[in-house]
Amino acid sequence: MLISVSQPILEQFRNKLTHIKNFLEIRNGFDHDMLPNNHFNEVFTVVYAGTFYGKNKPDTFFEALIQLMTEGKLNFDWQLKLIGASKNFHLPKLLKKHVVFLSFCGE
Repeated sequence: MLISVSQPILEQFRNKLTHIKNFLEIRNGFDHDMLPNNHFNEVFTVVYAGTFYGKNKPDTFFEALIQLMTEGKLNFDWQLKLIGASKNFHLPKLLKKHVVFLSFCGE
């Protein structure tokens, strides 16, 4: 599945990535009606492609992941891929084994 915050960007991806079947626009929060399927892939993967700068940091997202882990709601194999992100933030120890840093070139 590919998720974007913009319908025009989503349409560009839809035209280029024809092997992907599900596309979803999520604007201003988590308000959709798709049911989660944590058995779709061997490893459930969330990808963030971009940088973190100024006060824009993934701290709140990390707190949510830790809360989900603590509540037993992330009881399957998962990973977070950060593409092009500088390591200019604190990565909680509990999440380190799940986070992969990649350059924009895929290195």
